[in-house]
Amino acid sequence: MTTEATTSQENTTTDDATIDGTVNENENLRQGTISSARFNLLSSMVGGGSLSLPLAFHQSGSTFIAPLILVSTAALAQRSILFLIRAGIYSTTGSVVGAQLEGGDGVAIIGGNNILGNTQNRSNKKGTASYENVASQAFGPSAKYLSTALVFACCFFGTVGYAVLLRDMLEPLVDSLVEPPEGVGGGPTAARNFSMWVVVLCVTPLCTLRNLTALKNVGAASMASVGTVGLCVAYRSLQCHFGSGYGNEKHDAAAGDAMAAFPESMKQLLDAAPLFISAYICHFNVLPIHNELRCPTSDRVKKWVSTSLWPATLFYWVIGFTGS
Repeated sequence: MTTEATTSQENTTTDDATIDGTVNENENLRQGTISSARFNLLSSMVGGGSLSLPLAFHQSGSTFIAPLILVSTAALAQRSILFLIRAGIYSTTGSVVGAQLEGGDGVAIIGGNNILGNTQNRSNKKGTASYENVASQAFGPSAKYLSTALVFACCFFGTVGYAVLLRDMLEPLVDSLVEPPEGVGGGPTAARNFSMWVVVLCVTPLCTLRNLTALKNVGAASMASVGTVGLCVAYRSLQCHFGSGYGNEKHDAAAGDAMAAFPESMKQLLDAAPLFISAYICHFNVLPIHNELRCPTSDRVKKWVSTSLWPATLFYWVIGFTGS
């Protein structure tokens, strides 16, 4: 009996160790698809900032200059992302060969080697490229800490901005449940701040996931919500332009201003430029997403980046043009 119990316990321990080893091994493998990588990149890039594009279009000339700036920014963003991926691979391999993105079909860009698709185990190992390594290789070890601080600041203040935005969006609902002491439209109250903390706590478990691929469904839901907002903006614009209740002279003059091809002044153009640039900020997540992309051949990487950026650009044009 004792021998059987000991043997059973040893088998259970071995099974647990095997399961733990399998889990750890799976965590170190590339599990991302082009679809999941696309949603993760889009959710990093497309968000509440897209609601500022109607103003950018209005200031810079919605029929010519604004679309020109938008397409130019998209092209530069695509080029910069591909350069960043090459730099990230180079930073972890120290090999120019490993940083090349001109391989043909079936060639994975991993660890400085062109690995054929049949060596699945090696090509599926998760990458280790990061912003910090790129900065360290380019500017020295001390730049690693500066890069970490900059990425932290970018993400932290973005999180603060979104938390405040969500609190303001929940204000009507919260005020209907808890009447504010100073009335509707006042400043932050304890109930409004509590609603913000509830949202932050609800999102926090998602931040504990070990990889970005697990967030693909969240990214898809995020894109669906942003797309719904874009449709609302387009519908409201069509309603204002063609609705029977908006045929006054003031509205007609505003519609004429919205159809301008050029900005009224250089100041307006300079004010609009940062809004276009901020719509494509996603580079802090490019390398983590690429590290998890399965079989990251040059064709797959380019397909992932292009099928993320250009649909987003089309969405930006629709929401910017109709909202202006």
